[in-house]
Amino acid sequence: MSTSVSSADAPGCVLSAKKVLDSLIAMPPTAAELDRAKRETLADLISKVSNLEVGPETWLDADTYRLGTIEDRAALVQAVSAADIQRVANRLFKDAPIATVIAGDSAQVKTALQGKLTFEVLGETPKPTTPAKTPTKPGNTTSPS
Repeated sequence: MSTSVSSADAPGCVLSAKKVLDSLIAMPPTAAELDRAKRETLADLISKVSNLEVGPETWLDADTYRLGTIEDRAALVQAVSAADIQRVANRLFKDAPIATVIAGDSAQVKTALQGKLTFEVLGETPKPTTPAKTPTKPGNTTSPS
């Protein structure tokens, strides 16, 4: 998934995305949701093939990944069922660690996420929760002979 939102909206967006994944695991999509997704997927496929700038990339992908003709791929999209979606969602997302990446001004993002989500900023060392103690060496006043 990907989206562009303001820093202030990032926590809500992340939580909403998590709810979507959880709902796909709990129950299959409705017929209306599945129909809309199929229409959007087919429209995207057709626009990629008809766009002269993107066309060669799509053709190369089809050859590289042995995707078959546009008609074959359209038939495969139409054949997807709600149960298929739920089965794949369970396999991919149930009890799986999910990484979320938020790109933006780190100060703004940190302010927006503080107290709402657990996060770390790339390149920052987490602050220790307890003060670090220096190890003590046992005193040895005699030297070996």
